[in-house]
Formats: sequence, structure tokens, C-alpha cells
Amino acid sequence: MGANLGEYLKVFEPQKEMSYVLLSNLYCLSGQWKEAEMVRKTMADQGLKKMPGCSWIEVRNKMTVFVAGDHSHPYMEELYKILNFLKFEMRHPCFSGFKN
Repeated sequence: MGANLGEYLKVFEPQKEMSYVLLSNLYCLSGQWKEAEMVRKTMADQGLKKMPGCSWIEVRNKMTVFVAGDHSHPYMEELYKILNFLKFEMRHPCFSGFKN
């Protein structure tokens, strides 16, 4: 059903990248990798690009935007250090000092 909806959107909204992204994601979720690749190739052939993901956070009453693939944030090095520490903590909870 999801693939049918994706195909429908692709036909009726051919210039909207989200139709292709939705269809490609549905194919990936169901393990249909070749179909997902064909959808992404069709997108590229038509010059459509997926909008990069982004997140907003507020720190000390100031809004900061992070966009996927953008490494220009002035505190990027410190942010990566914190993220790597958190990733380590999540993968190795026995070293964090917390007991279950």
C-alpha cells in the first residue's frame, strides 16, 4: 500500500522530492534495495535533491540551527567531543557509574 501511494505521488507531484524520498524509504524498509536505488537514480536524473535534515536547539535563550553536512558551527569541535563521549557512554554503560 505504501509503495502504491509513493508511486501515486511520484506521478501527480513529479517535481516534489518528498514523493521520491518517501517511496525510496519505503523500499529500503522492506529490503527492496534495487527499487530504492532506481527511485534515487530517477530523482538524480530529474535534478531533484533531498533537503538536508536539520535540528534546532535553544541554549541560553538563543536558537541554534544544525544542518546535516554543515560543519561551519563555531563550536563544532567541542560539540563532536561531547557527542563522542555520549556515544561511548551509551555503548558502554558499565563505565558510566550508573547501576541498573
